[in-house]
Amino acid sequence: MTTWKFTCPDCGHDEIEEVLDGVVMSQVLEVDLLDDGGILIRNHDEEEPEIHDGFTARFQCANCGYILKLAGEQVINNYDDLETWIQNRRFVKALSESNTKLVIPGVGTYSGNKGKNGPNNGRTEHDSD
Repeated sequence: MTTWKFTCPDCGHDEIEEVLDGVVMSQVLEVDLLDDGGILIRNHDEEEPEIHDGFTARFQCANCGYILKLAGEQVINNYDDLETWIQNRRFVKALSESNTKLVIPGVGTYSGNKGKNGPNNGRTEHDSD
């Protein structure tokens, strides 16, 4: 298995964050009264909270908040589109490290290590800022 490492196009950070919207979370809490009169509240048995409802609003860089988008500025909000975005990034990286020339009608010419020419400045239709 080959591991691919995300690199944020803006800040270079290496973690993708999934942002959920409309989420309802629940967890069982334990409340302890301390001898000094204080209160300690914690998760019961250190269990993870349960997530109910909600949906993925977007994927973004965990450091700077750069939002991952497909062509046409479509925000990526599902795992299929995230996989497409990652595959396109891997393809462009592999192409840029080779001496291969690729011509995509209506998009441009991509010439490996020799530089990139075309209307999208070397980006595929799924590679956006």
